[in-house]
Amino acid sequence: MKRSVVMHSVVPFGLFAMLFSSAALAQAPMPVPGHWYKLQTVFRGAGECFEGNQSSSPVHGGAAFMDSCQNVSGQSWSFEPVAGGFYRLRTQFQGQEMCLEGNQSSSPVHGGSAFMDRCQNVSGQLWRLVREGNSFRLRTSFRGDGECLEGNQSSSPVHGGSAFMDRCQNVSGQLWNLVPVGGAPAARPAARPAAPAATERPDHRCGPSFANASCAPGRCCSSHGWCGGQQETHCSSDRGFNGQFDGR
Repeated sequence: MKRSVVMHSVVPFGLFAMLFSSAALAQAPMPVPGHWYKLQTVFRGAGECFEGNQSSSPVHGGAAFMDSCQNVSGQSWSFEPVAGGFYRLRTQFQGQEMCLEGNQSSSPVHGGSAFMDRCQNVSGQLWRLVREGNSFRLRTSFRGDGECLEGNQSSSPVHGGSAFMDRCQNVSGQLWNLVPVGGAPAARPAARPAAPAATERPDHRCGPSFANASCAPGRCCSSHGWCGGQQETHCSSDRGFNGQFDGR
């Protein structure tokens, strides 16, 4: 009886060790800085890739979207590591000055979809890659651990078919695969002087509905999410959010 018990206790442990090591080996590798990748979802499969759109484009209202995989530079993504374990995502198409931004789903900007915007000090452009088996979930510092980027079906009425941030859940559109692509390595961002603590978006929007963007130094964020100067009501009667998003 004792021999039987020992044998039964050893075998499950060995099987567990084998399964554990296999699961560890199956984990997706983190992206290598300076390399290009195509982003695909488990939902749409290997035939569709994530494309970083030009913000002014009429296609999907300028938002980022899933399209058939093809040889276009808007589908080649680089991952630049930044502090805190986050990454900035850029496309070969729009270069070093434009970064992917995870929007608030209810925002009027690009219909709440993810979009390319000027790289700046906003938390919606800081992405965390969370491994899930062979895939990743993509979360932003802005929306936190509760929301994940979802690759939509292009013809869907939800967010006009664009990619968007949604509650993290068990759906295959939130599971992303990174597929290395050939070609020249991505250029590393050139060293530049430290930016001011607050930079202003090109559309002069600010506040929690705009990835916690702040106004430029000397300007204030109104209760309606607009930046304005001292001569306007933005810094007086219409000042919003207790000054949290005013320029410093």
